[in-house]
Amino acid sequence: MKTKFRVVITGLFMLFVGNASATLIDFEDLAGDQSSVYDGYEGFTWNTGVGLLYSLNGTTYSTPSGYNVLADALDGDIVLFNAYAYSPVEVALVGAGTFELNSLWVTSAWDATLNMTFTGLLDGVEVYSQSFVATNTLAQQVTFNWSGIDMLRINDSGEHFVMDNMVINAGVEEVPEPASIAILALGLCGLASRRFKK
Repeated sequence: MKTKFRVVITGLFMLFVGNASATLIDFEDLAGDQSSVYDGYEGFTWNTGVGLLYSLNGTTYSTPSGYNVLADALDGDIVLFNAYAYSPVEVALVGAGTFELNSLWVTSAWDATLNMTFTGLLDGVEVYSQSFVATNTLAQQVTFNWSGIDMLRINDSGEHFVMDNMVINAGVEEVPEPASIAILALGLCGLASRRFKK
């Protein structure tokens, strides 16, 4: 009986934490040769909007710059930047569905301060927006915890921004409402107690 009870509790635990697994996109498997990130990489298009995202080995780039500041602050060498300082850059999920954007790290490449605006969209409609000021001397993590978007748009007011270590949950389906989860949990407990009585 205790074993069955553990199975039920484990099932309930997995139901609640099943949607909590995040994916770190650190870009370390890209060439870092200042070429554009290919569409489809990690399930996203990286070259929509006005700008293109290119990869670069930040540790070997000229110092001082935000490229090496960000690469030195995090594990790994490869960072992304908006080529030709074009803005906005849009990162869109390939195919149907939505994703959760948890966080990413940024610096300004050259500007002492760089005003940035991050926008989360679903079917072209703005769902979230957040302003941020990046610098070229400090790597900073921007925390979002946005869900239900299919595109991230990044605008900046100056030269290149640099980004790395994007944390997402991709292909996220609709999360059940708490009431639905509670009803399911009660049903499972009822089934378990009925089995125990037998």
